[in-house]
Amino acid sequence: MTRVYSSPLGPLLIESDATAVYKLTFLFDEDGSRDIHEYQNQTLQKATKPLKMCIAWLDAYFDGTLSEKSPPLPPLRFNSSSPFFKKVWNAMLDTKLGDTVTYGELARTAGSQKAARAVGQAVKSHNLPILVPCHRVLHSGSKKGVTGKYSGGCGLETKVWLLEHEKHMTKK
Repeated sequence: MTRVYSSPLGPLLIESDATAVYKLTFLFDEDGSRDIHEYQNQTLQKATKPLKMCIAWLDAYFDGTLSEKSPPLPPLRFNSSSPFFKKVWNAMLDTKLGDTVTYGELARTAGSQKAARAVGQAVKSHNLPILVPCHRVLHSGSKKGVTGKYSGGCGLETKVWLLEHEKHMTKK
């Protein structure tokens, strides 16, 4: 099942089956050029429970009412069988709303202190942006204002927007 979700960052394509959400895609490239018309008919499909949960979570996230308790994240399915990548993605899930973590900190959490580059590959390659908060992962020089890269949406501009949005959410 798929659904186009209208977010403040532009349209997102959510893909799920009866057991989990397995992909979230920004439907535009950095230059905003991707055409979403091919996805419009998919919005009418009957929604699965994970899809409905994802929509409820995204609604709360974008309207600023998301809390740690409700609504819950939908069940998620990662796109890799690599145990290390899964450890990294689960560590990102443990990063609280409004907090950030560095690649090095994630490497230590995943049990491989010197694997910051491998963490970067895991962060870059996952298929569930926003839901798995890769935007909260910062370059080790971030204390000096360097946020690192972001491959979702409009790149770094999207990452900064998400971090600022979460900062405002946690101040409420």
